[in-house]
Amino acid sequence: MANLQSHKRRILILITLLVIGGLYWFNRYGGTAPGKYLESLTPVSVPAPVIAGQSTRPLQVVGPNPATFKTFTLPAEGELVHEITCGDVLYTFLVYPVGDDYRYTPRAAVYNSAAGCKKDEKVVIKLSAAAISAPPGDYYYFAADQGSSGAWYNPR
Repeated sequence: MANLQSHKRRILILITLLVIGGLYWFNRYGGTAPGKYLESLTPVSVPAPVIAGQSTRPLQVVGPNPATFKTFTLPAEGELVHEITCGDVLYTFLVYPVGDDYRYTPRAAVYNSAAGCKKDEKVVIKLSAAAISAPPGDYYYFAADQGSSGAWYNPR
């Protein structure tokens, strides 16, 4: 019985040494022969791969230019007032920093709120400037339609 435990212990030690030796070899040579790769501290520009069927045309920008929306400066007092006609079951009210284009960075909104409405219903959106917790600066705002699921659309 003691011989069997001693034999198991020797096998366990042998396996441990083989694993440690294999990890050392892999870390040192990266699984390849030495000298196969040239290391450099100089950054190298590598062109992005082109995926088969991928368009090389630039993305088409959709939606009005942010310069056409109303702007305000924080800190401010009073209310932002925006009147819309509902185009779907929800409307969304968004506030972005001037300089951030919502068409390229939709997640840059400092305020994003949706509320229910009836199609073709006139809605007056009133928002206290104090309710927007954003650093001082210039901002633009707009409303957009939104369905019961999916993203907002038709910014105005």
